[in-house]
Amino acid sequence: MVKHIIVLVILCSVNFSSCACPKTFRNAMVTITDENGYQNEIRINDCLHNSSIRTFSLLSRTKKILKDTFYNLTNLERIEVRDVGLYVIEPKFAENIPNVAIFDAYKNQIEIIENNVFNNFKSWKILLDSNRIFYVEDGAFHGMHMTYLNLNDNQLSAINSSWFYHTQIYDLALAYNKITSLDALTFSGIFGVEILWLQFNKINYIAHDTFSIHLDLKRLYLSGNSLLYLDFNSPKSLQYLDVSFNLISSILFENTTELVGVSIYPNPLICKCLLRFWKKIGKLNIEIRESLFLKTPLEEEYPMCIAANYITCGEDSAIADNALYKEYFKLVNYCNLWDFSYRR
Repeated sequence: MVKHIIVLVILCSVNFSSCACPKTFRNAMVTITDENGYQNEIRINDCLHNSSIRTFSLLSRTKKILKDTFYNLTNLERIEVRDVGLYVIEPKFAENIPNVAIFDAYKNQIEIIENNVFNNFKSWKILLDSNRIFYVEDGAFHGMHMTYLNLNDNQLSAINSSWFYHTQIYDLALAYNKITSLDALTFSGIFGVEILWLQFNKINYIAHDTFSIHLDLKRLYLSGNSLLYLDFNSPKSLQYLDVSFNLISSILFENTTELVGVSIYPNPLICKCLLRFWKKIGKLNIEIRESLFLKTPLEEEYPMCIAANYITCGEDSAIADNALYKEYFKLVNYCNLWDFSYRR
C-alpha cells in the first residue's frame, strides 16, 4: 500500500510540472480513489490532472476553485468539496470530465452561481445545499441533464425562469430559502421533473398554471409556506401533495387524476370546508397522510379545523386574521410534535 501511494504522488508531480494550471490547491490534503479502488489520503499542490483518479474529496480549507482545476480526468466519478470554506467556483472549473456522477459542495459560503460553471455539465447530481446563494446568473443551468439539483437551505428570494433552458431535472430541491411567489413561467425552461421540493420558503402566491405544463410531476412539497388558499391547476400526473403548515382555510383541486395522497394538517382549515374536502377525496380514493415533519407516530391530538360557519368555502374563504392564525398554531405547537430543522 505504501508503494502505491508513493507512485501515485509521483505521477501527480509529473503532471503538475508538465502543464500550466491554476493554483487552486496549495499544500492541500485530499482523499482520492484511483481506478483500481485504492483510497489514499495525500497532499497536493496546484494541478489535479491525473487521469486515473475516480473520486476526489477535499479535506483542507480553500476559498476558490479556479478555472481548469479539474481537467481531462476521464475516469473521475465524484467530486466532494464539503464544508471547506468555499466562496467561489469559477466558470469552466471542470473540463473534459465526462463520467462525473456527483458534484457535492454542501455547507460552504458560496453566494453566486455564475454562468458557465455548470452549463452542459453532465453530472447526475449537483449538491449546493447549505450555502449562502442569493443570486444565480441567467443561463446558469442551461442545457443540463441531471437526476438531482439541490439548492436547499440557501438565501434565494425568487426563482428566475432564465436560469433554465432545455434543462432536464428529475428531482429539484429549492426548500428552506426565501422564495415568495411562483408565476406561470417559473419552471418553463425545465422538463422531466418528477419531484419538486419547495417547503419552508415564504411562498404566498402560486399562479394557476405554474405546474400544469409539467406532465411528469409526481410529488410536490409546499409545506411550511404562507399560502392562504390552494387553487392551482395540478398536472394529472401528480400523485402526492404536501401543503401542511400553511395558512390554508379551504382546499380546491383540479385535474387530480393520479393523486393518491395529500398532507394537509396542520392548517387553519374551516371545518365545513374540510368536511366538503373529505367528501371529495373519499370519492376519489385519496389518502390523507401525516406531515413529513412529525417527530414520531401521532400519539396526541391537535386541532384540525376552525369552526367559522359564517365563512364561505373557496378562494374567498381565505381569512387574513393574524390573531386567529397565531392562536391556532400556538395550540398546534403546544403539542411539540414537529421538527422543522433542515437535514440532508
